[in-house]
Amino acid sequence: MSISKKNREIIEEKLTFIYGEKRNKKIIIEIEKLLNKYSQNIPFQNKNKTFLDEKDIVLITYGDSIEEANTKPLKTLSKFIDKYLTGRINIVHILPFYPYSSDDGFSVIDYKKVNPALGDWKDIEDIKQKIDLMLDLIANHISSKSLWFKEYLKGNPEYDNYFISVDKDTDMSSVIRARAHPLLTKFKRKG
Repeated sequence: MSISKKNREIIEEKLTFIYGEKRNKKIIIEIEKLLNKYSQNIPFQNKNKTFLDEKDIVLITYGDSIEEANTKPLKTLSKFIDKYLTGRINIVHILPFYPYSSDDGFSVIDYKKVNPALGDWKDIEDIKQKIDLMLDLIANHISSKSLWFKEYLKGNPEYDNYFISVDKDTDMSSVIRARAHPLLTKFKRKG
């Protein structure tokens, strides 16, 4: 799979802004390698349709927004889609449903699992069979309880580039974010 000229220009512009001119070329080559390696595993149902347009109607929901006694929430959501949404909307965006430690599901412990309190991958697959499904890829932060962070703390070099470490005297006063808790958390790392 190759990136169109137009999309390549957009991506290169953003990568240059973030990483600088020198690194952006290497990064886009790596992106293309990953696309070539994994794109055959991504089923495209309609290659002529744009991702989203004004005709799309999207329900955005947490996996546990609709509850039913003695039923996992994702099964309940699936039934709700059958009963009330079929023919009315065409996309369901389920907010993070992975196991998490905080931040309303956005502090992911394991990206490969469904939070067992919500259901399992079979439930996600069942919903996908009924309606187009949109999911969150939370690449900008991860739980301190995740395997990746634990390996980083152990000093495993494979995880060095996944986390940012700053000196305790670094001035972070100009960072603005919509969170009540501190920007940085102190951890002890081997090595």
